[in-house]
Amino acid sequence: MEWFESWFDTPYYHLLYSNRDYTEAENFITKLTADLQLPPQSKIIDLACGKGRHSVFLNKLGYDVLGLDLSRQSIESDKQFENQTLIFEVHDMRNPIDADPMDAVFNLFTSFGYFDKENDDKKVFQSVYNALKPGGYFVLDYLNEEFVRNTLVPETTITRGDIDFKILKKSKADTSSKTSVLKLMVSRFISLKK
Repeated sequence: MEWFESWFDTPYYHLLYSNRDYTEAENFITKLTADLQLPPQSKIIDLACGKGRHSVFLNKLGYDVLGLDLSRQSIESDKQFENQTLIFEVHDMRNPIDADPMDAVFNLFTSFGYFDKENDDKKVFQSVYNALKPGGYFVLDYLNEEFVRNTLVPETTITRGDIDFKILKKSKADTSSKTSVLKLMVSRFISLKK
């Protein structure tokens, strides 16, 4: 089992990110959907939806949303928000998506880049591509490599309740080449038309 397959189901993950700002998420989604000019009733996948804050707001805006996440606990929590046009399912983003063709797939909150094998990244892109209608949008929220390299704080401590989270970050030498491959894959992916 890889670290991310268990980490997102722990109570510690949810405690660490318990301060996520719903207002910020709503403002971002409002601007994003306006910029993409997605009409109401468009079908959107929120890939790696976590606790569903983006999915729920997209649905409130009138979109038909499928929230997918690897974390069973997150999906179990998300199911309280389900209705006819908002569904949540456990799903590994590397696997094909069983859904009608979508107008858009959103992968937000830097939920991409955990895999050690480049082939796993390619599987994600292929599953997204196969899920999209011709001309559909794929929005990938990913780190700004140059900014991260220039502002990286190697060690910090975040306190939530009685727990101190010691956060260690490092930049690997091969990250730039992996990021370059990712940029190439994204630009190729966006230019593909079915």
